[in-house]
Amino acid sequence: MDPSSNNFSGELLSKILSQDKNYAHVLDLLNDGILLVNGAGTIEYANKTFCELSEFDVQSLNGKIITNLLRNVSDDPLLQGAERNFYLKTHSNRNKLVSSKQFVVNSENGDFTIYILKDFTEQKKVEDALEQKNKELNTFIYKVSHDLKGPLTSVIGLINIAKDESKEEVALNYFNLIEKCTQRLDIVLIDLLEVTRLQIGQVEEEHFKMSELMEDVLSNLNEVDNSEIEQVEIKADFPKDLVLYTDKNILTSVIRNLVNNSIKYRKRNIEKPSVKIEVVCDDMIHIKVSDNGIGIEAALHDRVFEMFYRASAYSKGSGLGLYIVKIAVQKLQGTFSIHSAYNEGTSIKINLPINPPQID
Repeated sequence: MDPSSNNFSGELLSKILSQDKNYAHVLDLLNDGILLVNGAGTIEYANKTFCELSEFDVQSLNGKIITNLLRNVSDDPLLQGAERNFYLKTHSNRNKLVSSKQFVVNSENGDFTIYILKDFTEQKKVEDALEQKNKELNTFIYKVSHDLKGPLTSVIGLINIAKDESKEEVALNYFNLIEKCTQRLDIVLIDLLEVTRLQIGQVEEEHFKMSELMEDVLSNLNEVDNSEIEQVEIKADFPKDLVLYTDKNILTSVIRNLVNNSIKYRKRNIEKPSVKIEVVCDDMIHIKVSDNGIGIEAALHDRVFEMFYRASAYSKGSGLGLYIVKIAVQKLQGTFSIHSAYNEGTSIKINLPINPPQID
């Protein structure tokens, strides 16, 4: 039976108040702590699990004021059946983090609150440790990617010098192959750096013109060649004087990766592949990037936003483009959706909140 139902709560109350020993024995076997508190805030019943959590015996708990034991982490008012976090002050004066649901029950004996509590301390420690490990991993990835970027740039530079000085066709072919491999590695490192910046960085909102952002996007399409860009018609549709207020760098990353993706997955057998970027602003920022490319099968719509996932044999990038879009939009507390079908193009819509600065 659902503990939040009135029938369950009423039955539990009547059984506890009647001091039903069989029912009390069942409650003592539960992994959750159970407390019954009267309208005056005094504890009238505690099961064995709560006694173990609090380090008090039953006799010591009976008659105690609940607010002397549980300190609410949040200042929000209690909600019927809502899960809340409290600090439980134990007999040894330690603070244990517990999660609790509480249900108010009306009876002929007055109003009572039933608390159902779980020890959250160990889980919180595990979560905190995991969060710290993730931070350390992101920092490690960022440092390794950054440290590799310098030598790789030098290698690419040396390859270009060698190509200029070499006259042998066989050697030039090898240099071209080496250059392509190093460029692919360079793209992976750039994207990894972008991922870690998004994960460990802070959102820095500012006012900027959409036209300036679009110039930045089109001049930094790092995952496609100029020859590929020239084959695609890129259209931008937004008011000339449109000014946005959000993190410019993060939004630039979002649109750049979407445009990169549209160019990479264009149809090769049509006269003019196209990409259209639309931006409108009301109570939110609405962005739509659509293309007439090869499209994405419906079954793959969720998977294409995974890290390193490649949905097509055409893919030659890092497999991080749409993953970057996802975490960037989440960083800005926005939402995104994809509309696509195989061989019918792709449209990705993004909605971002507008948080203008407060003016005193």
